[in-house]
Amino acid sequence: MRSFELAVLFAFTCLGMSEIKSSAIPRVGDRFLFHQETITTGTASFQDEPLEPLSQDFEVWGQALVSEIDGGHEVTLRFTFDRFVLRVSIGDQGSCELEVLPGKVILDGTAVYDRERNPDLPVGLLDLLINEEIGVKLDPQSSDTQIRQFRRNRSQRSYLDLLSVVRGSLIPAPPLGIEVEQSWVVVRPMEWLGGNIVLPATETYRYNQQPSETNPVRILQRTVEAHQRKPIGTPIRMGLLATENLRFDALGPNLTAPPPEMKILDFDYDAKEILEFDTVWGFTRKVGSISEIRMTAEVPPPDGIEMKKKELVLHRRTLLTVEKATDSEMTGEERELLLGNAAEPN
Repeated sequence: MRSFELAVLFAFTCLGMSEIKSSAIPRVGDRFLFHQETITTGTASFQDEPLEPLSQDFEVWGQALVSEIDGGHEVTLRFTFDRFVLRVSIGDQGSCELEVLPGKVILDGTAVYDRERNPDLPVGLLDLLINEEIGVKLDPQSSDTQIRQFRRNRSQRSYLDLLSVVRGSLIPAPPLGIEVEQSWVVVRPMEWLGGNIVLPATETYRYNQQPSETNPVRILQRTVEAHQRKPIGTPIRMGLLATENLRFDALGPNLTAPPPEMKILDFDYDAKEILEFDTVWGFTRKVGSISEIRMTAEVPPPDGIEMKKKELVLHRRTLLTVEKATDSEMTGEERELLLGNAAEPN
């Protein structure tokens, strides 16, 4: 279990808030099925110990449902998650695989929680995470649209930041007057470590492909840079399976005192991304990203006494693909349950 906890501790996400604009607006009831895989390789050093190779493969499957359109253009999306799989390996500490589905948590092939077989057991923390719903409101017709609202039920309880998948699926539009092969720069906050750290980041965009009658895909290229040299402290949750109010201090479990903070000493992030947006769907088609990450931090152990210096050098590849679901894939009962009076398809 140590390898799993160590890897997830540093599995942070570095995508910021995004804009979106399209020539078409999704209609109520439209569903988009997405799959994102993030493969991370690199090295980790802990205090004076030698470098250890680290690898992590994280896959998540989910859906985005258009549940409401207000005023003809403000769109409300409901993101839900169907499954995720996390594979981790650190040096000679071994490897592990964690799979979470609704009602089931599987660790290295063994079901550690199964609602069907043990209905009386308390619901596990990771099982709660997969049942999370994230709501987003945005205006696709505005050139300055921001994500208006996140409704997080449980993501703050875990190092696994499913909000990053939502952000990664929302693609900006070129500003008015920008032509193909032209570029523009945006400076906006970048969130990582589950949103505990917010840093300024520079995003440089290039308009690579304009949609046409035969090809509705708009393609953008984005590079992202963020650098931090001033130490920053951030709260750290001391156990994936601990309840939200359980914290640790130097005397042991303490239900009221927060744990010592983790201190980020320096941080470098550089990424190159290709963003594909379908102007007929009014939604994303594909996002691919390659990033290089370096971080040095001081991290407290569970007893809260001695801070240990840790350094990560990571190479990360992410691919998010989206398909539009057909109406036949949702029953009339499901439409009525999810959409209410808006259940009738156009």
